Amino acid sequence: KGKSKFTFFKFISYFIVFLVSIIAVIIIIDTFKTPLYSIFPSLEILLFNLFETLKDIELFIKDLIKS
Repeated sequence: KGKSKFTFFKFISYFIVFLVSIIAVIIIIDTFKTPLYSIFPSLEILLFNLFETLKDIELFIKDLIKS
């Protein structure tokens, strides 16, 4: 019988690849945001909220480290 070879290290590697892919997509969208705003008008609000959320997470982590 075939045994599942899904280990913790495979999970971590998949998670890292997923995280890097998400970051790459955000960077690409941010790079081409001006032409994309004309196609997707609500993208401006979504990107603004995303960057504000990322800033809040960064401040939260800094506060946790400081305490």
